[in-house]
Amino acid sequence: MTKNSVFKLFALFVIASMVLAACGAFTASPGFCGLYMGDGTYDNDIDKIIYPGQEIPNTLEDYHKIMYLPCNERNYLINSGKEQHIDGSPIGDLHTPLEAKTSSGTDVFVEISVYWTLNQNFDAMTGFYAYQLKFKAASETDISGDENSSTPGWNKMLGETMLPAVKRSIVEAMSLTSDAIWQSNDVDQRTIAEEYAISVIKDKLRPIYGSGDLDYFCGSTSSAWPDPKSPGVGEYNCADLEIVIDIVKKNPDQTNASTQGSIEQSQQRLQIATELYGPEAAHCWLGYQDTIQLACSVSPSCNIIINGNPCTGEGYDEEQPIVLPDPPMPTAVPVEPTVTP
Repeated sequence: MTKNSVFKLFALFVIASMVLAACGAFTASPGFCGLYMGDGTYDNDIDKIIYPGQEIPNTLEDYHKIMYLPCNERNYLINSGKEQHIDGSPIGDLHTPLEAKTSSGTDVFVEISVYWTLNQNFDAMTGFYAYQLKFKAASETDISGDENSSTPGWNKMLGETMLPAVKRSIVEAMSLTSDAIWQSNDVDQRTIAEEYAISVIKDKLRPIYGSGDLDYFCGSTSSAWPDPKSPGVGEYNCADLEIVIDIVKKNPDQTNASTQGSIEQSQQRLQIATELYGPEAAHCWLGYQDTIQLACSVSPSCNIIINGNPCTGEGYDEEQPIVLPDPPMPTAVPVEPTVTP
């Protein structure tokens, strides 16, 4: 090869490199945010966040690296696992329904869907990145995994973060509902449980990832930047997570409901009665309440008159008459006159 040929080849290589460099600029995918940070040569501080669609810098030039976190709509599904993807794998994150109790102590199984996304504000993203290091949930590429649509580290993070918060919220929420929630799929009872769970789940999440009053998880539908076309400008609105109760079924084994469930209900009732009536509630007032309830349950007309405090004897008046209501008079039944032929 002649010297001139070598020069021409070199010139073509330089031009090709320039073209590739010009065309090589690429942007973050729609589903991920990139955390632009030092690679350890200088520091590991997060310098900025690359939002979906924004250009990704050339990290080879400035000793940086980029770690990726999902910035799109996410869900957390707890169900029986009966529904499957087209490849036969079960749909959802946890295939064991949550166990809870209704206000009457009935054991129930609850299947739910939670719709959420990461808080995209800088402080929240950087805080969450530090938290996820325990699970290695972040990725070096802006693609997701193939295990349940997420990487193994991401799934571990959800199991130790989302699951306990959801479980605690649902257990409390179901204790406010009647058995109509599973007997007739009562919409009002479901709404009561859903609204309560939504109102408390952020409070359940914060202690788990130790963020103080900063929320890492937000609702996927209503959370957004002031201008969706300008992510990173302004304050990201972190809306409430969305929780939907899909199915509530009675646990066919009510052994626990009839024993431990009754004990818990009785303890709660005793605590409330003691706060209302004082220490006598344990051996007196609750007994009177049960007696009154039983008496009134068998009589259409029920008037109860108590002379003084029957638990302590205070206020008793021997001369105070106890007036019982007169029994209801029988209603006359009209008799049709008969005609004798």
